[in-house]
Amino acid sequence: RRFDAVNRILRPDGALNALLKAKKEGKIGHIGIAGHSIDALVKAMENEDIECCQFVFNMVQRQSQLEKLIPAAQEHDIDLFVMRPLEHGWYDREAYKALRFVYSSPVDVVISGMYSKEMVDASIAIAEAEATKEEWRRLLAEAMTIPEPECKGCMMCRGHWVDRDGMACPRKIDIYHLLIVRPFRKMYGLSPEKEKEYRDLAAKIKNCNECMGCENVCIFNVPVVEILHKIENELQ
Repeated sequence: RRFDAVNRILRPDGALNALLKAKKEGKIGHIGIAGHSIDALVKAMENEDIECCQFVFNMVQRQSQLEKLIPAAQEHDIDLFVMRPLEHGWYDREAYKALRFVYSSPVDVVISGMYSKEMVDASIAIAEAEATKEEWRRLLAEAMTIPEPECKGCMMCRGHWVDRDGMACPRKIDIYHLLIVRPFRKMYGLSPEKEKEYRDLAAKIKNCNECMGCENVCIFNVPVVEILHKIENELQ
C-alpha cells in the first residue's frame, strides 16, 4: 500500500511526467519528492529525475532514515531536506539538542517551524556554531538510547486524507501526537505547557470504543489501540 502513491507519480501518465514537461519549458528548476514512508522515498530515489527529498528526521524518528534513506540519497546524489526536527514544537524541552542533532547530521537543509521573532532568534543562535563530526557522534549515541515510536508519522489516523481539520478517529483521539511524543516524553519529559497538552489529549483515550478504524487506515500495521491503552495506564 505504501508504494501506491510512488507508482502513480512515476508512471508514464503520472505527476512526474508533467513536472518534467514543466521543467523543460522553464517553468520549474528542480524536481523533488516528500513523504513519510521511508521505503517509498528510497524507491523514488532510484529515478534519476528526482533531485531532492523532504522527509521526517529527528532524535526520535531516525532509524530507517539513517539505515536506508540517507545512504540511498548519498548513492544517488540527492539533496536532503529535513522536516519536523522538533515535531511541531513538542520537543521544546530539549530544543537545542534536537536541532543540533539534525544540524550535525549528513543532511542539507533543516526546516523548523517558527512562530515568533524570539523563535527565529533562538534558532539562528542554535545554528551559528559549526557542526562537527564529534558532535554528531555524541548526539547520535544519545538519540539511539531513545526508543523509537511505533508510529511512523504518516498521519493517516489524523484523517488529512478525509478532512484537513478532522481526524479519522470518530472519537477525535489525536493518535498521531500521543504515539509520536511518548518516547521523547519518557526520556526527557515535556515542558509544563506541553505536558498539560499531552495529558489533555490522553484524556480522550477513555472514549475509545475499539472500532479499529485507526488500525485499518494505518499503512504500517501499528497496534494503535493497544498502545493507546498503555499510554492511558502510564498516566494514571
